[in-house]
Amino acid sequence: MAIDVARTARRLGSEDVRLVCLETRDASSQDRMPALDWEIAEAEEEGIVIHSSLGIREILVEAGKAVGVRTRKCISVREPDGSFNPQYDDTVELPDLQGDSIVLAVGQANDHSLEQQGQGIFAGGDMADGPSTVIQAVASARNAARSIETFLNGGQPTAEVALSEPEYAESSFDPIPRAQSHELPAAERLRHLDQEDNPGLGRAGMENEAKRCVSCGCLAVGPSDLAIALVTLDAVVVTNKRSVGAQAFFKASAASSTILEPEELIKEIVIPKTSERGASEL
Repeated sequence: MAIDVARTARRLGSEDVRLVCLETRDASSQDRMPALDWEIAEAEEEGIVIHSSLGIREILVEAGKAVGVRTRKCISVREPDGSFNPQYDDTVELPDLQGDSIVLAVGQANDHSLEQQGQGIFAGGDMADGPSTVIQAVASARNAARSIETFLNGGQPTAEVALSEPEYAESSFDPIPRAQSHELPAAERLRHLDQEDNPGLGRAGMENEAKRCVSCGCLAVGPSDLAIALVTLDAVVVTNKRSVGAQAFFKASAASSTILEPEELIKEIVIPKTSERGASEL
């Protein structure tokens, strides 16, 4: 949310925008900023200065008006079990950050008081699953809708619509290069609030990208049932660039829906055997 607020402020005409966040920029840390890599890169391209690993100690006020913030060094955000518990080093002296306006864009806690009153609640999205992508939120909403429908149907699930067997064109199995969309230049992005930063693909580009769905490796919603089996079997996913263990391959998160690099395609899956016949390839 904070990075969206900062980028919106730039589009509304603010010349100097600073983003203060508890999290670190270290991508390997569990305390990493909860924003996608490309969001961070585009924000900085638009002139936003990110002050990471800092907390707000105090909002500075003069004549009844906020004029800046006093910060404190944040050395960790979460406990090993993932619970939110920021820790600070107040021995580090930091300069105050001046500003004409201060916008608070922090995470919110869920209100569980209705649950204690015995009321039935249907929930989805961030409230049910924590921070995630838009696609994950849509999937969560579909699950909540199914639950509501079952409840209104007296507890009986509605009949699922039978799906026909998928049919793939031969071209779907060809190594088709990944389509490349193009961001508008930063100067152009900052001029508008009513248009997409990335215009997207044309019809031909979308059709070609759809043909890659057999092997694109997207994990935006979540790995399939097959993924659990592959991790259990200690399988190896072979791409046109490298070999990756299944457990590492199926690591999707809100910050990254796939570990595949641009132009990287899945070629085969290798499952080790305990017999003397070696490995079996699928």
